[in-house]
Amino acid sequence: MLTYFYKHRYKIHIQMKDNTDKTTFVLFNDVAEKFLDTPAHKLFNKISSLDNNDVPAHIQSLYGKDFIFNLKLNSYNLKKGLENFTISTFWIPDENLELGYKLKEEKKVLQYSLLKFVMHKFIYVVNHLFRCCFYM
Repeated sequence: MLTYFYKHRYKIHIQMKDNTDKTTFVLFNDVAEKFLDTPAHKLFNKISSLDNNDVPAHIQSLYGKDFIFNLKLNSYNLKKGLENFTISTFWIPDENLELGYKLKEEKKVLQYSLLKFVMHKFIYVVNHLFRCCFYM
């Protein structure tokens, strides 16, 4: 007697677009489980119990959210121009971290501008003193 075991795994194609263009990203099992925060077999059971047109809440909740993706490019992408990019990792942007980073960068620019101003004044003073000493 043969016994079959099925292992449900993810392969999700996501169509993404922004104001410049659209493309397709592919999530495979490990990344997709983290992205959806649920194993494939649990989502499969939920989908099986829904009507054909219903989309599970796990998937609906992702609509309109921002994500940062790290893409894995392969020979199909680079040589043949295939636009199905595999997502290797993803992050959810943290507004507090983003704001903190922007403030830190602005502080660096301000410090650089101040340093440049001070150096300019220092060079002016040194040049002025040098001329005074040279002509005495």
